[in-house]
Amino acid sequence: MLATLAGAPARAATADPRPDPDACTLLTSMDLEPLLLAGAGGVIDGYNYYPAPGMATCKWLAQPNNHAADAVRRTAMLAFYHIADARRAQAQLDRQPRGDIRPSMAISGGGDDAVARPSPTIVVARHGADIAIIDAGGAELSDTGQMETRYLLDALALKAAGATVKPPPWVETGHVAKMVPLAPTGSLAGWTPPPQRMPGGGAVLDPIIHGLKLLADWRYGLMTVLMPFAVVLLVIRRPRRRSAEVTSAEFDVIDHHRPVRRWPTWLAFGCLALLILNMLFGSTLATQLIDCYGETGAASVTGRFATSTQYNRHDVIGYWVLIGTADRRVVAGEYRTDDFNVLGLGDTGIYPDVGDVFTVRYLPSHPQEFVIRNDDQSPWARKLACTRLAAWHGEASRRTIAAPGNATFRAELTRASQVEHQAGCTR
Repeated sequence: MLATLAGAPARAATADPRPDPDACTLLTSMDLEPLLLAGAGGVIDGYNYYPAPGMATCKWLAQPNNHAADAVRRTAMLAFYHIADARRAQAQLDRQPRGDIRPSMAISGGGDDAVARPSPTIVVARHGADIAIIDAGGAELSDTGQMETRYLLDALALKAAGATVKPPPWVETGHVAKMVPLAPTGSLAGWTPPPQRMPGGGAVLDPIIHGLKLLADWRYGLMTVLMPFAVVLLVIRRPRRRSAEVTSAEFDVIDHHRPVRRWPTWLAFGCLALLILNMLFGSTLATQLIDCYGETGAASVTGRFATSTQYNRHDVIGYWVLIGTADRRVVAGEYRTDDFNVLGLGDTGIYPDVGDVFTVRYLPSHPQEFVIRNDDQSPWARKLACTRLAAWHGEASRRTIAAPGNATFRAELTRASQVEHQAGCTR
């Protein structure tokens, strides 16, 4: 890292009398906690030294609470340079290799600030005539290409260089938190869905929702089991027994005064009510609860398979998917075209196909149980919206061609073209 700016002209003492800073004070433990501790808690120690005039360095060592005592500590390094002027500092930045040319997610208060990424774990930032280099090669980053990680490294480098970094765009306005809250987002295949606030009580309702989803998935199997069970309960609700010594008239008198066991009747009607309600509302209730109390993640279809089921005279198709969860796992799952788990705008009967990337809401404890959203900015949702707008535009165009003198059709065609362009579906 120290060789990255080898040969960079340091400040001249007569032209820039500022003292070299203590590099370990340029970033606080709170700034470094998301990088080195990732919410696990622990201790961060910094050690600084001054290898040359105009340059200061610091190395941080972190021991997370969940690490064994003999585990290798996580490390991060910072090198800070005073350059003679901003023009020469930018010239040094321009010489750096650009391993990642994507724009910086960290927005600073100064329009003249700049960032370069020689590698996924090294970021060079310039603020005025000062340059800071962050090397996070020892931080054990699980996904250096993820949006939060990129923002974190860019923000740390800019702040160390002296810039004022604004909160990330996915943090709510007025939210007070650490400089870089690494809220997991379930990124997958280049798509990171925006976070969604979950209502309270999700952890308590999670197993209940899971149970309702199982009942909805097994509604036909329950019908074959609970229906005969309910009939048997109705038959045995009032057993009749007659011994050889008791006449028919005496038995009728005795049986008339015998108390009737009512619990089989209530249990039988309860089973029947459960079957009816589960058939009518089970899937709808389960999907709505998952959408309300689930977490947000990205998913991608990796394959499809045939089933032996038909629905409305159409073959039911199954799809294999991978889901990026909030705790940065990738979970395999599946769905079928009779799951009715597409929510959002219209076209809820249209499902993603192989290669599509979309947003899901899933149960944290059971990521395989999810619903698909078609009303956001995911690649599949945008493709679906553009297809719908293209169909509208085509229909309006054909009407205008058929009746060119109709002002209503011409206005509809103009409106369809404007909406399609505003949605980014045309070039």
